[in-house]
Amino acid sequence: MAALLWFSTAFDILCLEGPDALDFLNRMSTAELAHLPVGESRATVFTTEKGRIREVAIVVQREAGTLEVVCPAGRGESLLGWLQRFRFLEQLRLSPPQVWDGSELHGSGGGELLRRLGVPLPTQHHWGAGGAAFWRGIPLRCFWIPAYSGGEAYRILLPRGHGDQLRAALQEVLGEPSTADQVEAARILAGQGKPGAEWSEEYNPFEVGLGELVSLSKGCYIGQEVLARLETYGKVQRCLLRFQSREPIPVPAALSVGQQRIGTITSAAPVAELAGWVALGVVRREWMEAPSFTAETPEGRQIVLQRYGQ
Repeated sequence: MAALLWFSTAFDILCLEGPDALDFLNRMSTAELAHLPVGESRATVFTTEKGRIREVAIVVQREAGTLEVVCPAGRGESLLGWLQRFRFLEQLRLSPPQVWDGSELHGSGGGELLRRLGVPLPTQHHWGAGGAAFWRGIPLRCFWIPAYSGGEAYRILLPRGHGDQLRAALQEVLGEPSTADQVEAARILAGQGKPGAEWSEEYNPFEVGLGELVSLSKGCYIGQEVLARLETYGKVQRCLLRFQSREPIPVPAALSVGQQRIGTITSAAPVAELAGWVALGVVRREWMEAPSFTAETPEGRQIVLQRYGQ
């Protein structure tokens, strides 16, 4: 894979204002947000009453009593409607999402490159660390995120219509952005989920690598009781697994071992260096060491898969 990946993206930003905004978001999601300092940010998961993933987002406390929720573009309206279902007597105002243009850099040297371009970087390194700043007089949001490669990664957001300036600066130094297949393959090889695939209401956070965003010690929040039981009693039954094959891997596809259905392929991408394909799937834990698996195409054809690196 390339040492440094970069690509364009877009995100919705919801704004919540009022003295109860921070407490409301703390009660609505999994991460400990109650003591989030002004100017800082943190990743969190909004879960259903059953502990399933509703949305993975980053919460920014831009000013005291003014918070932003950052989620992938096109998902903000749905999240806004869901939050409004649980709003009762809180003193807060929820505003419709605004689309921001984004760029992401994944790989060693990305931070140093952004510093040379004058981008203010997060001083902490946890998922979602960062906050609000300015770049060349333009409002900016910059976050530390899990890397697809190279150990460091950053997501930089600018208001819609201003993203081209940053993209042009990056392209001047790095050349053309990574292709969609390159980005998807790097994500899969890093074992990271994405919205609508691994991060969906089919799964809980522990099953798809989001456990670090779940607090089991803070007060109640939606889905907290279910998540606490899963962790306390060791009841997490599924996990993410990487696969490889010489043949194209269909998505979604039922995963089997022999005649036993054991999971689902959730993402797949070609990798030229491997002369084949890689995939992510969610499988039952008791089958994760199986020597081989089969994925069924929509036409009913069986494709043999191996665990990646096997």
